[in-house]
Amino acid sequence: MCSECGYECQHTFVWVTDKEATATEAGLKHEECMVCGYAKAAVEIPATTVPLAGDAGSMAQWVALLVVSAGGPGGMLLHSRRRRTTK
Repeated sequence: MCSECGYECQHTFVWVTDKEATATEAGLKHEECMVCGYAKAAVEIPATTVPLAGDAGSMAQWVALLVVSAGGPGGMLLHSRRRRTTK
C-alpha cells in the first residue's frame, strides 16, 4: 500500500498546469498520478520573460534591441559575399 495515496498502485506522474505563466507573472503546476489521481505539491512556473528597464511591453525597446543586435540599421541585411578566385 502506498504511503502517499493509500492505494496499491505504481504511480505514473504527469505535469498538470494549474495557472499558466505570463510575461510578467509566474504560474503554478503540479504532478498528478494518472493511475490514482494523487497530486504532489504545486511548484512555480517562472514568468516567460524578464522585463527590461521600464515598461515590459514597450515596442521601442524591442526594436532598439533588434537594431543593435543586428549591427546597426540594416547590419545583417547588408552582408556582403566575397568571391573566391582560383588560380
